[in-house]
Amino acid sequence: MVATDSAEIEATASEVAAVPVGDPSILGLPSFVVGAVALSLATVGYVPPAAVGAALPIILGATGLGLLITTVWCANLGQSFVACVFGVFTGFWFSYAALVLGLQHNCSRSRRRTSPVRWRCSSSHGRS
Repeated sequence: MVATDSAEIEATASEVAAVPVGDPSILGLPSFVVGAVALSLATVGYVPPAAVGAALPIILGATGLGLLITTVWCANLGQSFVACVFGVFTGFWFSYAALVLGLQHNCSRSRRRTSPVRWRCSSSHGRS
């Protein structure tokens, strides 16, 4: 009977320890602000048009990854609406980073008769 009681206590203690805690918005909101400031500086022309790609490390590292972690954290806590909002903005920042990265490397689609769709990226580093 004593072994059963201690097993129940250990099972209850492990369940209590598995419950996630914290507020994911503490990570998500500053991550969003950093990306929004970087994007707005590029949009209003404070950053020269040739250097728009300079914001990519900020957007991918701080904003995209921070919002992705926040989305997973919210979903783990059961905050589905907050996870949805952060998830939508995660998709926006990652797609914006992919768009700018593609434009900076001159990626375009070319159609040929041999294949339906081909991607062609020309690099400014001397390689083709």
